Amino acid sequence: MKYKFKTYSIFITTFILLVFAIKLFSNNYNTILNDQDNSYVDLDKEYLNNNELETTSTNMDKPLDQFSAPVTTFDAPTIEQQEEIGAEIVEKTTWPVQGSIIMTFSTEELKYDEVLDQYRISNGVYIQTKQASVVAPMEGTITNVSYNSSSNSSITMRTNTGYDIILVGFFDSISAKVNDYVLINQKLANIDSTSGSSVVEVQVLKDGVFINPEEIIK
Repeated sequence: MKYKFKTYSIFITTFILLVFAIKLFSNNYNTILNDQDNSYVDLDKEYLNNNELETTSTNMDKPLDQFSAPVTTFDAPTIEQQEEIGAEIVEKTTWPVQGSIIMTFSTEELKYDEVLDQYRISNGVYIQTKQASVVAPMEGTITNVSYNSSSNSSITMRTNTGYDIILVGFFDSISAKVNDYVLINQKLANIDSTSGSSVVEVQVLKDGVFINPEEIIK
């Protein structure tokens, strides 16, 4: 009987100790969780709070017409700069006279020449015009002037892009001189228009080879 009572007492004591230990562990665990909760920082919330004033002071509430984008300006590259970078060079052009093309360029197929009344090849474009003067079709330097009061005269110029342009016709007088630097549309000569109209031939060469003027002059 004493043995059973002793065993029962040990069982009760062990159970009480076990319950106490579980309760103690539970209290300590809750304390740790509370400490972690108190030390936790919501970074997203803190970032939003710190930047709240900055966000409300942005330009988002301004009308669209109050926004101004930065303006970038630059100078167009010169012809020399375009040559250095290998860019395609585009130069302003104009026909030396205004009128009707009566004979087109053709170095292989024979074309009919209304003036000479025959078929032949054509190294240039023939323009019939009633204008009183001929102008520079492009910007460049006068390289040759040949004047003949009783026959065709000619003016040759070298453009900045390396073309040689030859203008041929009956000219009363030529104002352009060799080594003159001329601008586009600058007057070069007066045209003999005693018959009411005159014909001016326009030839274009590149590296000594005749090319179609209509591909260069627009």
